[in-house]
Amino acid sequence: MDSSTKCPVCGREGIPDYHQGEVRCPGCGSNLEVFRVLDALDDELKAKSSKWKPIAMVCAGLALIFALLYFTKGSSSSSAQEMGMMRDSIAALHEQINDLKAAAPVKTAEAQDGKKSETAEPAKADEKKEVVTAPAGKVTERNGKKYYKVERGDNLWKICRKLYGDGKVKPEDIARLNGISSTDQLEIDQELQVQ
Repeated sequence: MDSSTKCPVCGREGIPDYHQGEVRCPGCGSNLEVFRVLDALDDELKAKSSKWKPIAMVCAGLALIFALLYFTKGSSSSSAQEMGMMRDSIAALHEQINDLKAAAPVKTAEAQDGKKSETAEPAKADEKKEVVTAPAGKVTERNGKKYYKVERGDNLWKICRKLYGDGKVKPEDIARLNGISSTDQLEIDQELQVQ
């Protein structure tokens, strides 16, 4: 009798080791062969699960990486759109700066000495009276109103830049003229009234 073996049913100690063969507990009379089979299955399952644990861990890690990539991809597309809009804004600002440089009156030697230049004053007067209109090649005119046909990739900001270029007409102006919001989606071939 082994003093370390204990009956799993009644708890009696000192019974023969039921892992070695068929044993009946002398205290409760239970056949302990079932427990030998269960312990063998438990050992076998532990051995199998230890093989699959690394594979399961790798699969869980990959799933986590794919989830992170998926969620960061959604936010990067909006970031890419914002970056595109920023690039367009910067390009428009460069165009405005170049236009301002070209339109700036040339200072004569008299103007640099503190005397007023006669050429600078008429340019300012012309700027106040200037009426902004869309170029004829991009618009059609019907009943005294000008219309622009929306092309693929257009939004109100791009249309303003394409037609006026210098920022004197804003997307909100065209939206107000057409009774839409400046954030509304435009459809290809949609006609918008322009100034």
